[in-house]
Amino acid sequence: MHPVKTRILRAGCLGLLALTFGSAQAAGGKVAATVNGAPIHESVVNMIVKEGVSRGQADTPRLRQAVLQGRITTEVLVQAARKKRLNRNATVKMQMKAAEHAVLATAYIQDYLKKHPVSDQAVQAEYDKIKAAKGDKQYRARHILVKTEAEAKKIISELNKGANFAKLAEKDSLDIGSKAQGGQLPWMAKNDLVAPFAKALQQLKKGEYTKAPVKTPFGWHIIQLEATRAFHMPPLENVKRNLRAAIERQESQRMIQKLRSKAKIVYSNAAVGLK
Repeated sequence: MHPVKTRILRAGCLGLLALTFGSAQAAGGKVAATVNGAPIHESVVNMIVKEGVSRGQADTPRLRQAVLQGRITTEVLVQAARKKRLNRNATVKMQMKAAEHAVLATAYIQDYLKKHPVSDQAVQAEYDKIKAAKGDKQYRARHILVKTEAEAKKIISELNKGANFAKLAEKDSLDIGSKAQGGQLPWMAKNDLVAPFAKALQQLKKGEYTKAPVKTPFGWHIIQLEATRAFHMPPLENVKRNLRAAIERQESQRMIQKLRSKAKIVYSNAAVGLK
């Protein structure tokens, strides 16, 4: 689908799904449109547009029109639902209550992050941490994954006799994602790999394979190094936004866990299976 059309559709969906409660239209200010006399205020459109912009969309007349059309569609549907008294349906009431709780929970997180903003220093520190963990090299490797050490040793014995690594991987490897490519893995930095795998890989020279099986939580591996290349982290400016968002998620989780630890949570016997 064309990227512009995709963005407009997303904006329409946002307008359709957001603020479905009737009270949302109680916002004051200028009226952008009316639907059977019910006003759709510009302030509501502005709020939805602002949310879209925070997700990377551009504030354009086209986006605003898409949001407005989405709000009109929502209002048409809400009026039709109320006419059928669906707002009195027990299941719908529960869904509306759950949605209200979700909005309030999100509002609390946003308020917390506003009052505890992630500093540029924290972003820089996270960038430096990731850069150090990744190192200055990337590795291109093949591997064969099997269940037992004995199986791995048998394959190593075959390799020592001149067997082709890729063909053995196609035949014996349990890694569905790479076996069809002869065990070929994408270019990876050391921190993209589990520690035992990364350690063994870093000790190999180009073309070499591990002479002893390597154990990880996934099973036993035989690893072959195909090539290395220099790795350079993208400039901080290019990843700052994503890093800040990641730190905000971490801070939010810490805040939530703190709130949970202070809350008195009691499970009923009937809910024991839901813990």
